[in-house]
Amino acid sequence: MVKGVAKTSKSVTEVFSESNNLDAEKIWENDIVKFWFEEGILHSQFKARIDISIDTIKELIALRHTISDKKKQYWCYDLTHIQFFSKEAMHYTEIHGQDYLHATAAVVKSHVAKFIFNWFSKFKEAKIPLQAFTCKEKAVTWLKELRKETG
Repeated sequence: MVKGVAKTSKSVTEVFSESNNLDAEKIWENDIVKFWFEEGILHSQFKARIDISIDTIKELIALRHTISDKKKQYWCYDLTHIQFFSKEAMHYTEIHGQDYLHATAAVVKSHVAKFIFNWFSKFKEAKIPLQAFTCKEKAVTWLKELRKETG
């Protein structure tokens, strides 16, 4: 088994572990977020409570685009540590945040947040299937079902 760490930029570390049986794990992380794949689904989780500013969201979206390598992904996006999302960051996300995605399942803390998120995504007419869940397992199941339906 080969293990290693490679700096992909001054602020992003790529951790990888590969074995001969094609069971490979890669983790991309910076000071605020960690990305990884499980069963072909991209996952992300913030490392601590965070306020999302325009600069933060630009960095996060750029990192996800790099990870996606111009290929569409199914993404399980854990939002449970977000305390505040600026209006500017929201606007930037609406324009650039759905690139290279087949669908996104957002994991949120409460049923109220779930309702607001799902209402907002329908109101804004998302370019991709986008749904919030309070349970990560249900979010992943939904993404797997979408992937199976679309081939």
